[in-house]
Amino acid sequence: MESRKVLAAARPPVGAGPSTAAVLRGWARVRPPVPVVLAAALLAVVPLALLAVAARYAVEFAGEDWPLLGRVVGTVLVCGVLVLLAALAFRGLKRVVHLGSFSEGFFPARLLTIACVVTGLFLVKYVLVDGEPTDPTMVVPFVALAVAWAPWPLLLLGSAQAWPSRVRLRWTRPARDADEAVLVALLAPHTCRGGPLPWPWAVDPVLAETGPGWRVHGACPRCGSPVDVTSRAAETAREGIGGGDLHALSRRVAPLADEQPGMVAGLDDGQLAVLRARSAVGVAVHERLLALVPAGAEVVPARLRTGTPLPLMTPETDFGRAALQQAADRHRAFLAAADAAWAQRRPGG
Repeated sequence: MESRKVLAAARPPVGAGPSTAAVLRGWARVRPPVPVVLAAALLAVVPLALLAVAARYAVEFAGEDWPLLGRVVGTVLVCGVLVLLAALAFRGLKRVVHLGSFSEGFFPARLLTIACVVTGLFLVKYVLVDGEPTDPTMVVPFVALAVAWAPWPLLLLGSAQAWPSRVRLRWTRPARDADEAVLVALLAPHTCRGGPLPWPWAVDPVLAETGPGWRVHGACPRCGSPVDVTSRAAETAREGIGGGDLHALSRRVAPLADEQPGMVAGLDDGQLAVLRARSAVGVAVHERLLALVPAGAEVVPARLRTGTPLPLMTPETDFGRAALQQAADRHRAFLAAADAAWAQRRPGG
C-alpha cells in the first residue's frame, strides 16, 4: 500500500499511447528540435539502466542455490518491478518526443527524488547519529537522481518550449474522415448532460505541421454554449473511434420506446431539426457498427469494442448483426419522415 502511494505521488504516465510505431511515423513527418532529441537520449538512460539491473538480478537469482519456486518468485518480484518502472519511463519518454509532454518524461526523476529524501534522512541518522562509517556507494542514489534530472535544462530552451504547440494536433482524438470527426465531437465533454446534441455542425479542414485534421464547431442548440472540437486525421486503419464509442453514441441517439415516425408532424421546427440530425447520426453509427461485424459472423468482435468503456453487463445482443440492422432501419424511417416533413414546411429548400 505504501509503495502504491509513493508511485502515485511520482505521477506515472497514465494510458497506453502513443505507440512506438506512432512515434516513429511522427518523427518521419516532423523532426523534434535538437534539445528535445538530446533530452530524450538522456531520458533513455534511466529505463536502459533499469533493464540492465533487472537482467543482472535475473542472472544472479538463476545461479542461487534456492528451490526452483524461490528463484522464480524472486525473479518475478524484483525483476518484474524493475521492468515495470522501465516501461513507465519509456512511455514517458515517447510522450516527450511525440506530444511535447515534458513532465511525463520525468516520472523516474520524481520517484528518485522521493527515494533520495528517505535515503538522505536515513544516511544522516546512520552516519551522524549512529556514528557508522561512510561508504562510497552511499552517493549512488544521488548520482542517479542527478542523471534523471539532467535533461530538464535542455527542455527549457526556446525551441524545446515551442515543441508542444507545434504538435498540439497530436493531443486530439483521431478520426478517419470528416463524418467521423463529427462523431468524435459528439463524444467530447460538454456542459449539456450526455454531451453535445446531434446537429448540423460546421466542419472545417485543418492543416497543421504534423498533418491534417478537422475542426467541428458551432453553438449547441440546447444550451447555446459553443462546441469546438478538433480531431487529427487517423494515420492507420486501427485509429479512430471504436465499437465502444459507437455503442455509447447509439444509446444516446436511440429513439424512445414510444416514439414513432408518425409523430414527426407534431414537432416544431427546432425539434424537427434535432430529430433529423439525431436520426442521421443514428444511421451513420449503426452502419459503422455493422461494418465492424466480420463476414460470416453475427456479432462485433470484443477486440473491436474499443474507445468508450462499455457499461457493466452490456448484453451481447447490442452488438449483434440483427439488432444493429433493426436499429439502423428504425433510424432511417425517422430520417425519411423528418426529411419529408421538412420539405413540406420549406418547399423552396
